[in-house]
Amino acid sequence: MMRWSVSLAAGLALVICGFAGNSGPKVAYLVQLIRATDSPKALPAGSERLTSDVAGILHGPLKWKNYYKICEREVEVAEGQVKRVNLINGRAVEIDLTTPNKRTVTAFQDGRAVARAIVPVGKCSTLVGGARDADSGWFIVVRREHPPE
Repeated sequence: MMRWSVSLAAGLALVICGFAGNSGPKVAYLVQLIRATDSPKALPAGSERLTSDVAGILHGPLKWKNYYKICEREVEVAEGQVKRVNLINGRAVEIDLTTPNKRTVTAFQDGRAVARAIVPVGKCSTLVGGARDADSGWFIVVRREHPPE
């Protein structure tokens, strides 16, 4: 009886895994962790001040004077799947394509969800994040295309 139940469980696992693999086409995303600050002080090594073209897009809806890219990752997510991307400093982002025609982007800080945005699937960028201190904030940009150089 035990051998039969182990075989049945193994068979079910293969069937479930097989269904999980039948997802839609993969979509490539660029994920960027951005630090926004009013201070002109240089940030840690490896950070990069955003070009005026990219920063100009952010200045409209956001209040800070300076924007720095802290890290960047490329990720592919299949339709019908969820993918979590670990960044740095306890930050992570989850891209969820399980709801048809919707993209849910959740920002995490130290394992806790701190912001979420649900937008239509498409080429628009998604911006989620939080406050860092009185003079700065952080956010994650999830986009389909690379920004202009």
